[in-house]
Parts: sequence; structure tokens; C-alpha cells
Amino acid sequence: MNTAKLLGLLGLSITRGFLKIFKSLTRMDFQTNADYIGTFVLVYLSMGGGFVFSMILLGINPTLVLSVVAAPVWIYIVFTSNRITKFIIKKKKEGKLWYMIGLQL
Repeated sequence: MNTAKLLGLLGLSITRGFLKIFKSLTRMDFQTNADYIGTFVLVYLSMGGGFVFSMILLGINPTLVLSVVAAPVWIYIVFTSNRITKFIIKKKKEGKLWYMIGLQL
């Protein structure tokens, strides 16, 4: 085989690979995943920021709050954020989220 045929086969296999990836990605429900990830990030950052801010207000050294000493608290924040996110997504799918927060849409 010469170099041109090898490059042609390589290009063809790369094209087929990208087509397979594209087809598998278009079957996924991106909106649901994006809603979940975005809501989780917002809830986690809100809870984490509130925790750090409250610890600073109490006079605890921020280095201790962000270090290994507070690792169990951060694990708790992750699990709690996940539960809150699942609750919000469930209520959003049911269409009851806006009524829960007081908005009449």
C-alpha cells in the first residue's frame, strides 16, 4: 500500500468515527441533562458560598473551612445539593415549580 491509500483509509475511518459520535450524541436528551447540571451548579454554589460566608461571619479561619477539616461538611453540601436539585427538576417537570416560588405564569 502506498501513502495515499493509507491516508485515504485514515480519513475515512476518522469520518466514520465522527459520524458515529454525532449520531449517538443526537439521540441524547441534552435539555434535561443541561437543566440538571445547571440547577445543581447553582444550588451547590449557593449552599457552598453561604456556608463559607457564615463561617467567616462566625470568625472561623477560611483556610480551615476550605481544607480537609471541613471535608465532611462539603460532602454533606454535595448530597444535599443533589437532593434539592432532584426536587426542583421533578417539580419543574410537573409544572408546579412556579407556583411553589410564588410566581403566577
